[in-house]
Amino acid sequence: MNTYNPNCDGSVCKSSSGEVRVLPTGGGGNLILCRACYGHEMAYRRERNRRLAGDARFDIPAWESLAVYEVDDDQYKAMRAVKVTFKSGRTLETNINGTKEDVRRYYVGESFTFGTGEGEDEYADTAVSVEFID
Repeated sequence: MNTYNPNCDGSVCKSSSGEVRVLPTGGGGNLILCRACYGHEMAYRRERNRRLAGDARFDIPAWESLAVYEVDDDQYKAMRAVKVTFKSGRTLETNINGTKEDVRRYYVGESFTFGTGEGEDEYADTAVSVEFID
């Protein structure tokens, strides 16, 4: 059975919680990794670097040099569970990344389309509130 840390982008987590750090991937992108997944990524990079030349090689930063990914209340940016309520009274429970402010800004006051249009009617509904389940 695999263990999964919801704050980690990796897939070889050894714990369902714990510190995660930001690993820059280039081009403005990042990976958020727990210690086990960081080790797995570094092993992959070392192996690939054997076949790559000069500028094409991956960086191998030390764990300690990476910024800690903040997961404190409103600074929490990792996956969180939310319940969105719409004008019609319908609700939607889903997961989304972002701070509380980011999540509210994404949903509240915005219109979303539901239904597939394939044998069921499509309809638009406007989000009126977001409840944080986690």
